[in-house]
Amino acid sequence: EQTNPVRVMCEDLGNTYDFDFNDLVFDVYFIKSSTDANAIKAVVTVQAAGGTMPIYIGSEISSEITSEREAHHLLGASITSKAINVGAGQTRTPRKFVIPATSTNPDDIDIYVGGISNKATVTILPKSSTISNRAPQKIATETSTRWLKESQQIEWGYPDFNKWVNDRNTVWINNKVTDYLYY
Repeated sequence: EQTNPVRVMCEDLGNTYDFDFNDLVFDVYFIKSSTDANAIKAVVTVQAAGGTMPIYIGSEISSEITSEREAHHLLGASITSKAINVGAGQTRTPRKFVIPATSTNPDDIDIYVGGISNKATVTILPKSSTISNRAPQKIATETSTRWLKESQQIEWGYPDFNKWVNDRNTVWINNKVTDYLYY
């Protein structure tokens, strides 16, 4: 059984001036085994790495947060200090890989920012309004949603984003200003 894919857009400096949500962008869908209910795989396609800090895609059941799970490395770069696929820095082909998963909820895929010893788990907004202002952060949306170019605020590209933050019934992805989005 396969779930519908979603796009996850991550912000590694969520409490600062930088709200572009392009520091890590990946699409994910899950495959559940038909014979083992606990056997779940996440099929991840890394789209962009706009941040300049190392950012790792892990999994709750994986203790192996290694360079092979670092987004810039997955996109073929040897260093993390250059943005990839955000209109500045490098352009690379998206990269697909598979990791074990504990559920079919993209929130359960841990994202680690900084050194391997600094495993700050990110949370999909709006999982809890009590933690929505912590950095780092991530948002799950439709795979057709475009991410921001580097150093562009999300509300510039999606003027209804702030309305959605205050009222989760608002659809923020339809009203967009393409000049700020990466294509």
